Amino acid sequence: MPQGQLFHQLQQQQPQPLPNTTATNKITSPINATNGIIASLIIAVVVISAIIGEAVLLVAVVFGESVVFADAIIGKAVVLATTVISEAVMLVV
Repeated sequence: MPQGQLFHQLQQQQPQPLPNTTATNKITSPINATNGIIASLIIAVVVISAIIGEAVLLVAVVFGESVVFADAIIGKAVVLATTVISEAVMLVV
């Protein structure tokens, strides 16, 4: 069959109407809707937990840095005081 005849034959065919799928696409039971809501809530809780965990970790790191910094300042002050006291003792002796 030449291509022109095939094209003409395809052109003459009527398109078939699609079946009514709107009825089959609807949620058929409330259990499916509940499962979707529960899944969404679980995802939300996981995301919020991750955000809170990151914030807690960040606060712990910042707090840890400030504690280390304070320890370093206190340590330097103690070393300085010890040095001053030892110098004074050496002066007195």
